[in-house]
Amino acid sequence: MTGELRGVDGVLPAALAAAQAGRRLIVPLANGAEAAIAGHVEAFTARTLLEVCAALNG
Repeated sequence: MTGELRGVDGVLPAALAAAQAGRRLIVPLANGAEAAIAGHVEAFTARTLLEVCAALNG
Protein backbone atom coordinates (compact mmCIF):
# COMPACT_ATOMS: atom_id res chain seq x y z
CA MET A 1 0.00 0.00 0.00
CA THR A 2 1.68 3.12 -1.27
CA GLY A 3 -1.25 5.52 -1.11
CA GLU A 4 -0.89 6.17 -4.83
CA LEU A 5 -4.07 7.34 -6.56
CA ARG A 6 -5.02 5.69 -9.84
CA GLY A 7 -7.02 7.20 -12.65
CA VAL A 8 -10.75 6.47 -12.68
CA ASP A 9 -13.65 6.62 -15.13
CA GLY A 10 -16.38 9.23 -14.80
CA VAL A 11 -14.40 12.30 -13.74
CA LEU A 12 -16.00 14.59 -16.32
CA PRO A 13 -19.58 14.12 -15.03
CA ALA A 14 -18.31 14.56 -11.47
CA ALA A 15 -16.48 17.75 -12.43
CA LEU A 16 -19.55 19.12 -14.22
CA ALA A 17 -21.67 18.42 -11.14
CA ALA A 18 -19.09 20.06 -8.88
CA ALA A 19 -19.03 23.13 -11.13
CA GLN A 20 -22.82 23.37 -11.11
CA ALA A 21 -22.91 23.04 -7.31
CA GLY A 22 -20.08 25.54 -6.81
CA ARG A 23 -17.90 22.89 -5.17
CA ARG A 24 -14.20 22.05 -5.46
CA LEU A 25 -12.89 18.70 -6.61
CA ILE A 26 -9.80 16.59 -5.97
CA VAL A 27 -8.98 14.07 -8.70
CA PRO A 28 -6.12 11.70 -9.44
CA LEU A 29 -3.32 13.33 -11.43
CA ALA A 30 -4.14 11.06 -14.38
CA ASN A 31 -7.63 12.62 -14.58
CA GLY A 32 -6.63 16.28 -14.27
CA ALA A 33 -7.06 17.08 -17.97
CA GLU A 34 -10.50 15.45 -18.02
CA ALA A 35 -11.62 17.51 -15.01
CA ALA A 36 -10.36 20.69 -16.68
CA ILE A 37 -12.73 20.13 -19.62
CA ALA A 38 -15.64 20.95 -17.29
CA GLY A 39 -14.43 24.53 -16.92
CA HIS A 40 -15.42 26.87 -14.08
CA VAL A 41 -14.52 24.25 -11.45
CA GLU A 42 -11.67 24.43 -8.99
CA ALA A 43 -10.07 21.02 -9.50
CA PHE A 44 -6.98 19.93 -7.61
CA THR A 45 -4.91 16.96 -8.71
CA ALA A 46 -3.13 14.59 -6.38
CA ARG A 47 -0.73 11.68 -6.83
CA THR A 48 -1.14 10.21 -3.33
CA LEU A 49 -3.49 10.16 -0.37
CA LEU A 50 -0.93 12.28 1.48
CA GLU A 51 -1.35 15.00 -1.17
CA VAL A 52 -5.14 14.78 -0.75
CA CYS A 53 -4.73 15.31 3.01
CA ALA A 54 -2.44 18.28 2.40
CA ALA A 55 -4.99 19.86 0.04
CA LEU A 56 -7.78 19.38 2.56
CA ASN A 57 -5.72 20.87 5.38
CA GLY A 58 -4.74 24.01 3.71
